[in-house]
Amino acid sequence: METLSESLIRAVPTLIGLHLLQAAVLLAMAIAFARLRALDAELRSWLLLALFALAALAPLASLLPGAPSPVFGAPAHSLSPHPEEGPAPDEAIYNAGQRADMLYLEIPRSLPGALALAWALGALWQLMRLVEGARHARRLRRGARPAPALEALLARELPPRTRIATTAVDGPMVVGLLRPTVLLPRPLSERLDADALRDILRHEFAHIRRGDLWSAAAVQLARAAFWWNPFLGALQSRLDLAREMACDARAAASGSGVYFAGSLIDSAEVLLELGERPEPLAVAMLQRRSHLAQRIDGLLAAFPAGAPGRRRLAAGGCAAALAAFAGLCIAGAPRLSLPAPTAEPRADVVALLAAARRGDSAEARRLVRAGADIDARVIGDGTALIEAVRARNLATVDALLALGADPDRAALGEGNPLIVAAELGAQPIVARLVLAGADVNRVVTYDETPLINAAREGHLETVQYLVAHGADVNLGVVADGWLGRWRSPLNQAADPRVRAYLIEHGAVAGRP
Repeated sequence: METLSESLIRAVPTLIGLHLLQAAVLLAMAIAFARLRALDAELRSWLLLALFALAALAPLASLLPGAPSPVFGAPAHSLSPHPEEGPAPDEAIYNAGQRADMLYLEIPRSLPGALALAWALGALWQLMRLVEGARHARRLRRGARPAPALEALLARELPPRTRIATTAVDGPMVVGLLRPTVLLPRPLSERLDADALRDILRHEFAHIRRGDLWSAAAVQLARAAFWWNPFLGALQSRLDLAREMACDARAAASGSGVYFAGSLIDSAEVLLELGERPEPLAVAMLQRRSHLAQRIDGLLAAFPAGAPGRRRLAAGGCAAALAAFAGLCIAGAPRLSLPAPTAEPRADVVALLAAARRGDSAEARRLVRAGADIDARVIGDGTALIEAVRARNLATVDALLALGADPDRAALGEGNPLIVAAELGAQPIVARLVLAGADVNRVVTYDETPLINAAREGHLETVQYLVAHGADVNLGVVADGWLGRWRSPLNQAADPRVRAYLIEHGAVAGRP
């Protein structure tokens, strides 16, 4: 049974293709929304934010409940539990053979795995850049000088818990999610007149009142996660423009769009003289100077946003298109094959493992006869028989075998009874398990074979016993995931006596 991470890795190519298609459609919708003259700048910015949010969240529809889709294809190789054990969410057993024993490290061996690795590394790099941007914004804030004169200039319009400060060259921008600070370059504050400064500060106040710092941070996180999607980048660019135009409209509402456009041009001229600066994690008024012409055109546009009826009709049509596409994404998204949740062990099973652990054979018999599943597995502990072996209690091992315990029953991460006994070098228990029918060549995920474990620990007597009872001296597994290291009894043995014995009985270096 696949884990969630394995299902996700296998689905990566399909998810990438689907997300590219969805983002392309949403980008086309954004372009169409931007051309609707009936929409004002404020409403257009929120619609584009909704489009971006839908583009970022659409892939999550594949995690919703539903029948697994064949579009994701079958796993490259499926686990093969032994018939008598049956599949279970807490266990994965390989048939003896040449299969890798650590699935979660098999990333670069397939196209889905390579894409998943590249995706993760790229996202990590983008997140590191965001963290550096946040640190840069914090440094700017700490190094800025308070500007009480500017705060007094717009005292009635200053949002709560907001400060104004000046910097050497960076800005104008807003930094700080919880305690926003408007940063204004000192050359700008010295060269612009009071009216132009009011316009610039009102624009930044509009960002704060709209909550743009929070939405911009969320957008940048989504872009970091989907850094490979150019359509999402184009959608973000249009969202940034719409956000700035909405703040321009708010700032110009108390005066004239023509006057605000003049203030915007004056600010741009001063900032161009200051040169390009590193981008902090902030909302900046002129973060994208390529948008300046479009913003000025929007301020100087002669036509009104549209009559209320047309505006409501356009907004309703856009909302309906958004809802329809969201429904299509949910209904049409291929579903992943999700692992079933692991059930909590029953109280009697927990008690049975505890009895086996402390060697209380009488209590173990009572619990089994009362209905406790003698072969039940508990994650992190294994089975009752594994616990008895781990405690080196031969009497309890005998009691559990007499009650019908399966000597080959394995638990993921805990091995099986014979593997545990071989690793411990508990020879009497090894002999008892083999006599009860334990498979000396059983390969268990993450725990290899009994012979490999005995050889690794240098238990010569156990190695001799296992080989005498049919253990294959050349049966190994590919371990360490993509590193592809071959583990066999011989290359795991450090004891010279064990190595000599294995070679004497036909063990060879490397894969046979």
